[in-house]
Amino acid sequence: DTYLPSEMAPSIVNYTIGCDQIAKRMPTYAHGIADTITPSAFAGLSDMITGVDFPNCESVGSYAFNNCTLVSEVSLPSCRTIGEGAFISCKAISTLSLPVCEVISNKAFISCTSLTNISAPNLTVLGTNTDIGYNGPFESCTRLTSAYVPNLANILDRAFCNCFSLSDLSISKCTLLGAYALT
Repeated sequence: DTYLPSEMAPSIVNYTIGCDQIAKRMPTYAHGIADTITPSAFAGLSDMITGVDFPNCESVGSYAFNNCTLVSEVSLPSCRTIGEGAFISCKAISTLSLPVCEVISNKAFISCTSLTNISAPNLTVLGTNTDIGYNGPFESCTRLTSAYVPNLANILDRAFCNCFSLSDLSISKCTLLGAYALT
């Protein structure tokens, strides 16, 4: 145990509080060794998170980074599943590489307006809900030009709806194309 003289304790407490207040205002990367990111884990930190780096993460929960508008880089090399709304309105993401991802749920990247390129070679399911009126995973990604998803079998409703710039889509194994998927 460490004991401090009583006259030193108030200054250390004030210093700690001061550092905490500064840290709350400094943009930072969300990173770690977690294998799962829980639902809404970072959703309240919209003005703080500038990047995502979880090399061991296999699953990103629903709304985990919802409205984190400063996120510009995403590194999830082991991620297999991305939950509903996980990156809604992360408007600074420009490229997305998900080398082992198999499932991307509805609303996952909706309104990521800077997103231009997607590479997800192992993706087999894009969109997980067929309810009428449900938003697609990449809906309104207005600058998206290229999506490399060669193993994609199911593109459910509205998956790339309002992706007006999409001109290069690799979907050689697609067997299901939902309503408004490419409009």
